Amino acid sequence: MLKNINKDNFLYNQRDFDSLISSLSSEYLTIAPGNVEKVINHWFINISESLKAERTVFFQKNPKGDYYLSYTWTKEGIEAPVEYNPNKSFPYIASVIAKGNMIVYASPDDLPYEAQSDKLGIEKMGIKSFLLFPMGSKSSVWGAFLFAFRTKKVKWDETFINRLRFIIHLFSSVIKREVDRKSLENKAQFENILADLSRDFVSISHGEIGERITYWLHKTAEVLQFDRALVFNLIDDKFFISTSWKSEKGKDIAPYDPEEVFPWMDKQLRNNKIVIIPDIAAFPPEAETDRKNMPLIGAQSVLVLPLFVQDQMVGALAFSC
Repeated sequence: MLKNINKDNFLYNQRDFDSLISSLSSEYLTIAPGNVEKVINHWFINISESLKAERTVFFQKNPKGDYYLSYTWTKEGIEAPVEYNPNKSFPYIASVIAKGNMIVYASPDDLPYEAQSDKLGIEKMGIKSFLLFPMGSKSSVWGAFLFAFRTKKVKWDETFINRLRFIIHLFSSVIKREVDRKSLENKAQFENILADLSRDFVSISHGEIGERITYWLHKTAEVLQFDRALVFNLIDDKFFISTSWKSEKGKDIAPYDPEEVFPWMDKQLRNNKIVIIPDIAAFPPEAETDRKNMPLIGAQSVLVLPLFVQDQMVGALAFSC
């Protein structure tokens, strides 16, 4: 049985709605750069609880065009879903959002026949009803906002949808501004590192090479906001860790054989491919061993690049966090 959204929900109270919009707008205009993450998290929880949601998720898109879970909230007493890859678990839904279209879901009949795998995924996660809003324009979608219920099927109301859309637009503007700011800041920092590194290695003496590699590994990882960086040498067709750096948050790890612990990534490198894993759920099915072993190095995300000298692979550079 479909239920209407509770009319006691604050989105139906004009005074409460105006108050929330005023608070969001005011904080958006005065937010300090160093306080953005804290404010985003505060408002994400505040919006979720005020809307009486059971599950809310803010997705962002990585450079490969895949969605990942950026912020999540689950109502107390509601079981959180297991980790999943949005693009692989919900291919039809991801394709609709990528075109800048919203999805209103109150029953399986709201999705077409070609969305069978999506329907199965929704059923497995126990979701009864949801709204999914694209973030950005139709020509440039950079994320999505999910508002869902697990305990009831909802007959969505246009007033609720439109007001929620307005709130999410304000909230996403804060996130987009921070993403753009970090992107520009990181680009400037990275360009400075490249310039400094080039100058440094032109005049470096043979005895300083190891020390300078460690230093620049550290600086590069910090700019890219990774917790760990490793340089692997390829010797006798096997990868060995030659240089490493970790932040204070980085986990201490025991020596390991990359080919044994991460066979899928090892194979990708040997095929001259860059490995980009934004989260553990992004591993393909054939990389199950790699996925299970990620906690051994205390990592959720990883970037691995093959290193070449005159078209000959000599090693790899890995970053993780």
